[in-house]
Amino acid sequence: MSNIDRSSLANEIADRLWSLNERTELTRFISGELERKGIPVNQSWALSNFDRIRDLVKNELNRKIAYCQERGLTPKYRIGGSDDETLIPLVEKHVEAVESLLKVAIRSLQPIAFERFCSHFVSLVGVEKSMTMRGTKEEGIDFWGVLNIGIATGTATLMHVKIRLIGQAKLSYVGEVPIRTFSRDMKSFADKEGRAWDLSPKWFRNSKLPLLGVFISGKDLSHPARKWAMIHNIGVADLDQITQDLLRSSGTIPGLFKSDSTVSFDRVLFASYFAKKRH
Repeated sequence: MSNIDRSSLANEIADRLWSLNERTELTRFISGELERKGIPVNQSWALSNFDRIRDLVKNELNRKIAYCQERGLTPKYRIGGSDDETLIPLVEKHVEAVESLLKVAIRSLQPIAFERFCSHFVSLVGVEKSMTMRGTKEEGIDFWGVLNIGIATGTATLMHVKIRLIGQAKLSYVGEVPIRTFSRDMKSFADKEGRAWDLSPKWFRNSKLPLLGVFISGKDLSHPARKWAMIHNIGVADLDQITQDLLRSSGTIPGLFKSDSTVSFDRVLFASYFAKKRH
């Protein structure tokens, strides 16, 4: 057993834990996983490596938790208990099930329907007059609106602070290149150039409000893409962020029904709503 990679083993155990949604005692779970893999916990290799594997599993879980928090997400677990050895679920099972259904429904949208969805989505987080681009596009700008900072933050002090917003919606995984291209399209728009500028409403062109860009992915973004966007002040959102914000929102989402104690989802209603052209 000397050829066992402890780091890979610990990551595999952490991934399995993360796929569950159960209050779990870490030491007991790791022991069970080792036995399941044919590594008896009462033999010398397990006895001499168990503490290190447990530390590696805990490190990987803490990394996953931190990554969620960096993106404004509720992590699946927190590590607590009197001995800091207990995984405590933070998301109810029925909510997690609906979140999974939402992700499948969003990923199944056609590109034009995803653009309509993104326009609706940003309206739920404080964007007013949100609408999708009309006509054939030459630049990567799919929707626009006016972000009301007061509504977005829930503060009266900033209620009349507003920013023009332009956005791109892409269903696929996003690397650094599309973010850089979008940044150039933003500059072109800010310089009052290009077809996107010509197609935007007159009130939007005439506005003196500052301009902000947001890029929404229906999957995920690479680390370089996120880093470049952060440096250049471009907002980005991935599928996990979208779905959690939908579930947190008090606004109307077609097909999503929420009450104080339950949440349910009608995928057909959701898909049919965004399949229709509305503006």
